[in-house]
Amino acid sequence: MSSTRAKLLEKSPPQEGQRMITNLKPYPAYKDSCVEWLGHVPEHLEVLPYAPDAWYDPAGVKVGYEINFNRYFYKPKALRTLEEIRADLLAVEREAEGLLAEILGG
Repeated sequence: MSSTRAKLLEKSPPQEGQRMITNLKPYPAYKDSCVEWLGHVPEHLEVLPYAPDAWYDPAGVKVGYEINFNRYFYKPKALRTLEEIRADLLAVEREAEGLLAEILGG
C-alpha cells in the first residue's frame, strides 16, 4: 500500500456500507479493436474510425527528430549595465565630433 493512500485511510477510513475501489474486476471478454496502438478493448465497446474517408501519402511521411539546440546549449551573455552603454555612446559621439571637425576644418 502506498504511503499516500495509507495516510488518507488513516485520516478518513471507509465508513460502514462504503466500498473502496479495490475490487474492480476485468471485463469478461475482449476483442481486437483493429487499431494497432489501441490493442484489445472490452467486447461491448465499438471502436469507430474518426474519419472513414481519411487518407495520407506514405511517401510524404518523414521520420526523424528535431533538436532545438538553443533550448539545450545556448548560454546567454550577461547584459551590459546602463553606465557602460552610456560611456560607449559618449565615446562614439566624441569620436564623431572629432571626425566632423577634421572634415569641416581641414
